[in-house]
Amino acid sequence: MKNMQKTGALFLALLLILSLTGCGKGGPSDGVVRSEQAVGNAKGRYMEEEMKLPEEVSRAYRLFSHEDGSCWLVSAGQGIYRSADQGKTWELQQDSWKDRLEGQLWDCQMNPDGSWIVSIMQMPENQEDMFNEDVELTFDYWFISPDGEEKKLEPDQHLELYGIRFLTGETLVGWDIKGNVYEISLSDGKTSKLFETGSYIYNMGVGDRYLIPVCQKYQNQIYDVEKKEMADPDPVLGDFLSKVIETEAGRFMDGAQPLELRQADGKEDAWYLICKDGLFYHVLQGAVMQQMINGELATMGDPSVRITGMLSSQAGEENPEFLVLYDNLSLIRYYYDPEIAAVPEKELKVYSLEENTTLRQAASLYQKSHPDVYVKCETGLSGQDGMTVEDAVKNLNTEIMAGNGPDLLLLDGLPMKSYIEKGVLEDLTPYLEDGLKGGRWFENIVNAYAKDGKIYAVPSRFAIPIIAGREEDIGRITDLDTLADTIERMREEYPSGKLLGADSEIQLLNMLAAVSSPAWVNGDGTLNETSLTQFLTDAKRIWDVEKTGISEAAALTGMGGEEGYRQAAQQAGGWFAGSQRLAAGQIYSIMLDFSTVTSVIDQNPGSSFKLWEGQSKSVFLPSGIVGIQAKSEEKELAVDFFQSIFEEEAQKIYSDEGYPVEKNAFEDMLVNENDVSFGTMAVDTPDGLKTLECKWPLPEQLDWLRETAGSLTTPGITDDTIQNTVLDLAPAALNGEKTVQETVSEILKKVQIYLAE
Repeated sequence: MKNMQKTGALFLALLLILSLTGCGKGGPSDGVVRSEQAVGNAKGRYMEEEMKLPEEVSRAYRLFSHEDGSCWLVSAGQGIYRSADQGKTWELQQDSWKDRLEGQLWDCQMNPDGSWIVSIMQMPENQEDMFNEDVELTFDYWFISPDGEEKKLEPDQHLELYGIRFLTGETLVGWDIKGNVYEISLSDGKTSKLFETGSYIYNMGVGDRYLIPVCQKYQNQIYDVEKKEMADPDPVLGDFLSKVIETEAGRFMDGAQPLELRQADGKEDAWYLICKDGLFYHVLQGAVMQQMINGELATMGDPSVRITGMLSSQAGEENPEFLVLYDNLSLIRYYYDPEIAAVPEKELKVYSLEENTTLRQAASLYQKSHPDVYVKCETGLSGQDGMTVEDAVKNLNTEIMAGNGPDLLLLDGLPMKSYIEKGVLEDLTPYLEDGLKGGRWFENIVNAYAKDGKIYAVPSRFAIPIIAGREEDIGRITDLDTLADTIERMREEYPSGKLLGADSEIQLLNMLAAVSSPAWVNGDGTLNETSLTQFLTDAKRIWDVEKTGISEAAALTGMGGEEGYRQAAQQAGGWFAGSQRLAAGQIYSIMLDFSTVTSVIDQNPGSSFKLWEGQSKSVFLPSGIVGIQAKSEEKELAVDFFQSIFEEEAQKIYSDEGYPVEKNAFEDMLVNENDVSFGTMAVDTPDGLKTLECKWPLPEQLDWLRETAGSLTTPGITDDTIQNTVLDLAPAALNGEKTVQETVSEILKKVQIYLAE
């Protein structure tokens, strides 16, 4: 038995009792040989086949291989399963260690001989104690032999092991939260430190000879187990991993990760690596990362999925098969087909200014049913090359004018009105008529950009702005002016502390712009001076009050996180903690979003929420706005892909970018099919830890969501250049560096130059 002091509320995995469960610019490139670099009529590429998991499995945790050729699946809820036919059929293993060991499964691994190493967390009787630093959590480590005999391990050092794996048949390797890596003897628990990474370890590639840690602050370390020393860094692998870790930083979770690294069968210096860019083969100290599977043509390229396990078979063959388990309960077999074209015969070019999850999900799904089509996604802003929005838009416009533009455009951030006026976009009405007549979509959202009876762009997702607080406070708020009145009134009641929760001018402006920006723009695309002046006047009134309740420390850190201050769930957390009096922002989904707001409401009598309206009424925040280029050379293919984005199957895929436009998918999202409970969330307050019990919204709250979704008619501004110009210059008016009128004049001048281009 081992007692473990909690560090940072057990880091990521224990923030909640229950865990939830292709590249343009910006992906790894140096030293990469890509699969699509085939020439001529070359044939042969990996295809995928979806295997069937047991119907009762609701959460697949790990995937392992046995030396007898069978596959083993660990399900967090149901137990352990064995497949003798590479995932085609499964048999539940009765009376397994999963059934006998009591506590919360933290980590496990099966050795090829059938033995197991298991880490079990003993849950405190009171779940709130999980977040109490004075209460210790108890972890047990178990070794289970191939015949089922259980042995509790007693490491001879006080270790906080966040991961544990077999190193050899007699030893284990484990790592703690600080990035220290240890070797542990199975026979007597003797422990010795092997090396330090100095950073939280997301995962560990464990081979016959080498250990390759995948860390939060990647150091390009490789440990030689045979020599008991660090091996030479691998520059090609190191560069590749560092870029993947940087771009995927927000997607690493305990148990499900965007990156898996494993040794190739029987080759101690050869490794497979799988990420959203594809499946790669690399020999340590080699010059290239050989791409075996292009992620843009496979499930791994879907940004909504993470990897929970990967197996390879047919060791020694030139084109082995792979079995990959994803956290969306899909088990995919990858096999090499020598007869299919190495590169899909058709190519559809799709452009988005920034990375968009909904688009990537739709592309991944489309290519599964259209293996002859390559949906090539290009992103204008990689975030790594200093490219500005203005530069990216100019480059795109140049390509369009030259006849080399994309077939399909994601119009988020782009000058949509200008494209409509100049005939860049195709009229989509003929492709939407049947669905609109059948009531398949929210007509108010689909028609948001209709002009003169024609529809040139359609949002695929949308968010809803809401405001929550005491009923008497939010009852007074009907627009931006009454919000300013209410904030001034509330300051009289609450002389100290934040009211809206903003720590800086830019954070406040981001919050207010979401429900006011449509009023800034006239029908011809020019700015409305009167509306913009009123916006800055009211924003300054609010900031003059809000800033008096901000601590010096908060003010120093308040210049970042602007986007986070648009999220209602984050604001509701601050309200629940007592650090602010109102929660205003957008809701994008049910889980841990709308449910957070409603849970706070339910635990605060006398409080409520409603649609938040600023200068504009009935606003929604569009996302994934799709348009087809009028001069597309692949018009038929572009239309087919466009329509697939709005099909129920694609719309049902979970996305944190907003609610689905397709009504069946929306209704499906409102159903708590598996009776999901979100557990308890700990919130730090001035009076100590306070726990929020997160529950599924009540039926009447879901009714409100449904009715509100069908009533919204005003899309928020999507032209990033205009919005960024306002938000970049507006702080000067709020902090007194310039007058409101001076700031408005400067904004108008800069936007006029942009519109003239």
